[in-house]
Amino acid sequence: MISLKKISHTLAGNLLEFAAGFGITTFVTFSYSTELAGEWMWIMAIAAVQAKIREGITQTALVKFACNGEIQEQYKQRKLNFFITVLFEIAIFTILFILSFLFSEKYQNWYLIYGIYSFCTAIFRWQMFLWQGTLKTNNYLKTQFLAVVFTISGTAYCYLYQQDLLTLTVILALSKFVSIYPFLDYKEKINTFNSKISNQHLNDIRAYAGFGLLRETTGSIASRAEMLIGGLLLTFSDVAWLGLAARYAQLFLLPNGAIQSLVNTRAHALAFNDIENMKILLGQTLTGLWLLFGIGVLIFSLTANYWVPIVHGEQYTEAIPIIILILLHTSLFVPTGGIFGTIAHALNQPKLTAKVVMLSSIVKITLTSLGLWLFGIWGGVFVPFAVEIWGIYYTGNIMKKHLDTSWSELIFLGVNKSNLLNLEFQKSSK
Repeated sequence: MISLKKISHTLAGNLLEFAAGFGITTFVTFSYSTELAGEWMWIMAIAAVQAKIREGITQTALVKFACNGEIQEQYKQRKLNFFITVLFEIAIFTILFILSFLFSEKYQNWYLIYGIYSFCTAIFRWQMFLWQGTLKTNNYLKTQFLAVVFTISGTAYCYLYQQDLLTLTVILALSKFVSIYPFLDYKEKINTFNSKISNQHLNDIRAYAGFGLLRETTGSIASRAEMLIGGLLLTFSDVAWLGLAARYAQLFLLPNGAIQSLVNTRAHALAFNDIENMKILLGQTLTGLWLLFGIGVLIFSLTANYWVPIVHGEQYTEAIPIIILILLHTSLFVPTGGIFGTIAHALNQPKLTAKVVMLSSIVKITLTSLGLWLFGIWGGVFVPFAVEIWGIYYTGNIMKKHLDTSWSELIFLGVNKSNLLNLEFQKSSK
C-alpha cells in the first residue's frame, strides 16, 4: 500500500506544476498582445503534443522496467529510456529546424527556442517520472517547488526588464532543467550510464512503446486540435482565446482526475463480484461530476465579465462566451470518457478504450480542420460538441454490446441511488 505521505507529495507536486503553468499563462495574456500570446500558446501546444508522444513511447516502459526488478536491469532500462528520450528530441528538433527555413525569420527564431524548451522539459519530466516510479516522492515535490521558485524569479525579471516571449520561454526551460540537479543521486546516475544495454532490452519495451506511440499521437493531437490547426488557419489572437479557454478547462478538470482515480480503484474491486454496485458507483460519480462542473460553469458565467478583464486584460472580454462554451463541453463530456474507460478496464476490455480513443481522435482532427476552415474560431468551438455527441452514441452502443450497460442506465442509477457513493467509500476506507 502506498503511504498517504507519498500520495500527498505527488498531489502537491502536481498542484505546484499546474499553478505555475496557469500563472505563466495569466502573465502572458496580461503582459503581451493577444497576437503574441497566441503565437506563444501555439508553440507551447506543439511542445505539449511532442511531450505526450515522447512519453507515450517512454513512460510506460520506464515505470514497468526501469523502476522494477533487479537493480542492475533497472539501470540498463533507465539508460536505454534516457537515450530514446534524447534521440527523439534531436530527431524532432532536426525535422522542425529544416522545416523552419520554409517560414519567416520570426518562426526560425521560435523553432530554435522551441528546441531548447522541449529538450529541457524532456529531461526534467524523465527524471520526475523516474522519481515517481521509484516512490522518491520527496525529491519529486522538492524539485517541483524549486522549479516554481526559479519560474517566479524569471518571470519577475521579464516583467521588470520588459523582456520578450522568446527570453521568457528560455527562462522557463532553464528553470526546469536546473531544478533537478540538487536532488540527484549521482552515484546512481554513474551506475546507470556505466551499464550495458542489449537488443533484448529494446525488445522488452517494443510493444509498450508502439502502443503508447499510437495512443498518444492520436489522443494528444486530438485534444489540442483546435489550437494546433488554429495556428495555421486562424489569427494568433483567436489562438490566444482558445489557449486561455484550454487553461480554464484544465483547471476545471482537476477534481475530475482526483475523483475518477479514486473511483477507478473501487470499481475494479467491485467488478469481481458486485457488478451492479459498480454500475451504481459509476453512475453516481458521473451525475455528481456533472453537478459539480455545472455549478462551476454557472459561477464562471455569472462572474467572468467582472474579473477576466482585470486578470487577463480587456482584450479577452470578447473571449468569455467561447471560454464558457468550451468549459460546458469539458464539463459534459470529459467525465463520460473517464467513466467509459473505467468500466471497460474493470471488465477486462481495455481494447475497447483504445479503439474509441483512436477512432474519435481521427474524427475530431478531421472535422476540426474542416470546421476551422469553414467557420473560423466558432468551428473550433462547436465541432467538438458534434464529435462528442456522436461519441456518446458510439460508446453507448459499445456498452450495450460488450459491457452490459448503457449511459441511460448509469444515469438512472446515479440519480436514484444518491447515498451509495458515500457508502462505497466508507466501505473502502475500512
